[in-house]
Amino acid sequence: MTERKVKAYQACSWFNDAQVKHMNDVYRETKKNKTVDWDISFRPLEHQYNNLDVVAHPEVMEDVEWQVQTFRGDVAGYTGAEVGIMAYDPKQVNNDVGVVYEMAAMLTLGKPVVAVIPDDCTTPLNLMPAIGLTDIIKVSELANYDFNNILQGTYHGKIY
Repeated sequence: MTERKVKAYQACSWFNDAQVKHMNDVYRETKKNKTVDWDISFRPLEHQYNNLDVVAHPEVMEDVEWQVQTFRGDVAGYTGAEVGIMAYDPKQVNNDVGVVYEMAAMLTLGKPVVAVIPDDCTTPLNLMPAIGLTDIIKVSELANYDFNNILQGTYHGKIY
């Protein structure tokens, strides 16, 4: 019997080297997960409006048409997904609030959201994501996490 695979929305931050490393770590482990369909899952950087490469050309982010269409595309991406797998690193000084927005939007739509934090994370989490998310796991847990049976988890780290 083949295990059912879920369609995920994979939010991430990619504005500095540490965020890119965390994103790549999460992507690497997600690809190993037998309960996630990598091919149909939505990763925002792979769905850039008009195929504009914002990593190579960050000035594109100043374009209002790009902003509106990127927002709409991402909303369609998480609306059509079954679950959110969010690369979230609370120790980043300039943490990307867009990921937190996407977490909240998916939860509002009644979809489970699993944040994936670095294995060495000891940074306190804000109360809202720490308690509000469906589950919070470490990168090393991601490859074997069962996205077909997501249970409400309890975050046991420091919270502010």
